[in-house]
Amino acid sequence: MFYFVTNQFDVNDPVGVEQLKRLTLFSDNQQDAKILVLDDQPDLSQQKDLAQVAANQIQSVFTAIVPHTNATVQVPYTTGDIQTFTQYQARPNGEETAFFDGEQLVMKIRYFTATTGGQAVLHQIRTISYFSEHGDRLRTEEYDLTGNKISTHYFRADGNLRLTVYFQIDGSSLLTIDYDQQGTIHKIAYLDRAGQTAEFANWMAFATFALGRTVQNTPGEVIVDHPATSLDKLVKLTAITRLTPVVRDEHDAQAVKQVLEQPDLRSKIVQIVIDPKADYATLLADVGIQLLPIAAGDDSVDQPATAPEWDDRQAGQLALIIDDQHAPNFEQLIGALSLVRVKAEQVKLTFFFQSPDSPLKQQLQQQVNQLGLNQLIRIQDEVIQETSALEQSAAFIVPDIANLKDDNVLTALAHGTPIITFTGDPLGGADKGELGILKANQDTFELAGLIQRLITDKDWWTQISQNAQKTAKPLRRLTVWELWRMKLVTAG
Repeated sequence: MFYFVTNQFDVNDPVGVEQLKRLTLFSDNQQDAKILVLDDQPDLSQQKDLAQVAANQIQSVFTAIVPHTNATVQVPYTTGDIQTFTQYQARPNGEETAFFDGEQLVMKIRYFTATTGGQAVLHQIRTISYFSEHGDRLRTEEYDLTGNKISTHYFRADGNLRLTVYFQIDGSSLLTIDYDQQGTIHKIAYLDRAGQTAEFANWMAFATFALGRTVQNTPGEVIVDHPATSLDKLVKLTAITRLTPVVRDEHDAQAVKQVLEQPDLRSKIVQIVIDPKADYATLLADVGIQLLPIAAGDDSVDQPATAPEWDDRQAGQLALIIDDQHAPNFEQLIGALSLVRVKAEQVKLTFFFQSPDSPLKQQLQQQVNQLGLNQLIRIQDEVIQETSALEQSAAFIVPDIANLKDDNVLTALAHGTPIITFTGDPLGGADKGELGILKANQDTFELAGLIQRLITDKDWWTQISQNAQKTAKPLRRLTVWELWRMKLVTAG
């Protein structure tokens, strides 16, 4: 199970959009995942409706720990049911209906939308609000899609909340929240089915407890959005042993760094998701935890209609891209290519650079000249996106795949170009081509063997190429972060 933990969920917010795409991505790859909201978010039900996903895929942390039983509570479902029990006059107004006793407002009913969670609900009742003879709201009852009462909210005459009671499915009390005169939480009391009680002074304290209980019941990895506000609390929960913070600003980076400075807690951080180009990324550059790239914008690649086959490729042509922070092991590459050249004279390697002005370019060209390798290695002035190398090469060598921009990797995979990597493996282990990616250890002979087989064994190359296309197919129009997460999940 993967838990995407966030403070609030807003389907129109960029973070909410990313969370939904992430949720869909995991579901498409048969990975259980859900979004858990830490805050007591009043409009969460409406946001879930707009998201058009299954009801249990976006939940409050409180809802996530509500025990499920087969018990049912009989409640009214429609306005027709209400009118059967009373003589009130119904006055519909969109998704709300008001009931009057003469001119006296008695209650208001709000409905689920017609496609809540992809399920037609035909004006099924979501909330019933009751009013006093003076027009003040006395209480509001909330129901779920099965017709069971979830909660009752009691109000003071000034409109502020006085008390909220959440119910178990059998109708017994599960959680009570007392509010002060200003409507601020004063005390939260939780009672589980075993009769165990716990009290909390604020919602975040309860939410942290609820998340810990949820992960204890169903273990999984917790992916934390907005770590600046919650990571220091979540990392201390015994039930949570695997955390991946999603860093979007300097405050998030500082929060993660503080956790990593605590030896007893840093082992819980399994990866860090971050934009490697952001200024604050330097705070976490040398922490010894794998960094997964996150998109700063809409970095995405479309799937091509067809991919070049073996006979359409440049025979023996390999491409490699370098960034200034992650230069390849030059000696290993030269050794491997020299071994391959003995048996396959057509092998050639073209070096590309992330930046046309890279200081490594001149340094590498001097080494190539000194070693007399101009027939074997070519230093390219153009950036790789301006060429057809990713589509036409026999293979794409990625020295540090975890730190490379994903559009290059995805373009290569989408065009069926096998990828060879030998450092910074984000797949969690050696991959033998099932994803179109071949992982070589720090061994010159193994790397040489992979290269030689790719440029001489047509059937094997074709299989790896087809695997690459399959990996890329569900990744069309996905962001950098989602690309890497999908790879991690697929490698499982």
